[in-house]
Amino acid sequence: CFRVAAGGAARGALKRIDALRTKLDGVLEDGGFVSDGGEIGVIAPVVTEQLEKFDRAIADDLAMPRAAACLFAVLKAAEGEFKRFAKETKAAEKADSAVTVEPLDLAGLATVNHALLKMDKVFGLFY
Repeated sequence: CFRVAAGGAARGALKRIDALRTKLDGVLEDGGFVSDGGEIGVIAPVVTEQLEKFDRAIADDLAMPRAAACLFAVLKAAEGEFKRFAKETKAAEKADSAVTVEPLDLAGLATVNHALLKMDKVFGLFY
């Protein structure tokens, strides 16, 4: 049945969002991270672009499907950063020589956290 499938997809999406928020809270200490103004990573430009698209979608008579697509693009960028870090860390642990692991892009992840909170003012997912 379509309703059952849609409900399952919605639950899965909420679990994905909640899992990312938990990871963000863990690395950002509940949003307390402040950027040092250093180098901009790959996440922040993606988030900035998606926030602009999100604002345009909301201004366009609440185009919610486009706004939701922006939310998931931001999620994807953050999830990609966590996966990259985990993969590099695992590879470094297996390597015999000293392999440097690029640290998490905390400034970018802080931008993600800010974007999710802004988007939540429309979606009302976080409780």
